[in-house]
Amino acid sequence: MAYNTKNILRDLGNVPITQGFDPENDNFAPLTVTELDNGRFAQDSLVTSMQKKWRDTFAGPSTLDAAKWDIVQTGTNQSITVATPGELSLITGTDINQETIIRSKEVFTVSYRLMFASLLSQRITNQEFYVEMISVDPVTLLPDGKHRAGWKYDGATATQAKYLVQNSGLTELLSAASTIPTTVSYSCEEIEIFPDEAWFHARAIDSTSGRSSSYVRHQSIPDANALYKIQLRFKNLAVAPASTTTWKFQFVNMVDFIELTTEITASRGAQVSGMGMPVNVTNTAAIPIQGQNNHDSVIASAPVRVAGRAVTADYTSVATGDTADIITTVKGIQIVQLNSIPENMQSVTPAVITGTTDTQLFAAAGTGIRNYLTDLQLHNTNAVATEVQIKDGSTVIWKGYLPASMPSPQIYNFQTALKGSANAIMYVACVTNAANVYVNAQGYKHP
Repeated sequence: MAYNTKNILRDLGNVPITQGFDPENDNFAPLTVTELDNGRFAQDSLVTSMQKKWRDTFAGPSTLDAAKWDIVQTGTNQSITVATPGELSLITGTDINQETIIRSKEVFTVSYRLMFASLLSQRITNQEFYVEMISVDPVTLLPDGKHRAGWKYDGATATQAKYLVQNSGLTELLSAASTIPTTVSYSCEEIEIFPDEAWFHARAIDSTSGRSSSYVRHQSIPDANALYKIQLRFKNLAVAPASTTTWKFQFVNMVDFIELTTEITASRGAQVSGMGMPVNVTNTAAIPIQGQNNHDSVIASAPVRVAGRAVTADYTSVATGDTADIITTVKGIQIVQLNSIPENMQSVTPAVITGTTDTQLFAAAGTGIRNYLTDLQLHNTNAVATEVQIKDGSTVIWKGYLPASMPSPQIYNFQTALKGSANAIMYVACVTNAANVYVNAQGYKHP
């Protein structure tokens, strides 16, 4: 009789013991080191941390492997085929209230990890698809309706699925719709059950990237001492689906193992790379960084560098309270002068003013950018004195007086720069006609 119809041996605490299948006695038997050494059991029959390695890649040529699967039931106008070797196809049809169930012959124990690659030709309403681990009676190996963990695919959104757990026949605990890779192409989902938690993972197939999503349950998880089988099932609900759906599988893989407490000895006290343990750092924001040397100590190696952002134009202003980059020139010289970078400095010499028309000093600087006047030189050479005004658009923000026939220019250095409005022109104007005023002005533009 096949070993998958026999009960595995357990200790008084109902925990599986080290054992192997003895074909001579047609049953499981305790395994000792001596019996392993003398060849009574094959190496891979040893129940160690890896109890069973089970996989079906659906080699066909046209039907399921009867040594691995039982077809429990097939719904009306639903079908199970291996039309292409290496790909299982399950066809739903459109008849209402129909269900097809496929169940593994092999039994498994907690802890285990089930991985499978599948796709759905479409996602529509009124259909449900399940990949699940179900508990079975230890004697009959038939479902006992007590414990379950699985993925459920329903609804019309291709990037969503639900995960479920059940314990002791109580109402199943079903999650809300959760994000997974799209089901319109092949992806991998996993069911990983431990004595204390149940994990549900999803990831892209044949990708070196990590799992794209992981979900966990601690409540209502399946009993750690039960026996389990893999079950694939799909059904049409009470309302007929709009069209038939094809559910395809590339493989179903199961690893049945026992969690072991181990001591890692390879890297104890070792400081060489060959004996180091690789660590994948996934949360760099939480790792504190410190420099190589304290203040006033000799630098014996490359110190942690302090750098700024090299700019030739202002970056977009940040919000109040946000982190802001220190800015430098493209040569790395820190900019601290007049709140502006060199490219935003302004120096103008407009035409000599002889009338009262506004004369532009600084052009409008752009959205959100203001003009700032820091220095001004005025020289009136005419015999007519005049008042001089600086304007922010049409608004006067500064006034001065120039006497007639000045022997030298008047120089103004504004300790507090004259500030214009955002994106406004800054002007200079004389109040009296017939003056002859030379103007030089310096400043900058900045938010």
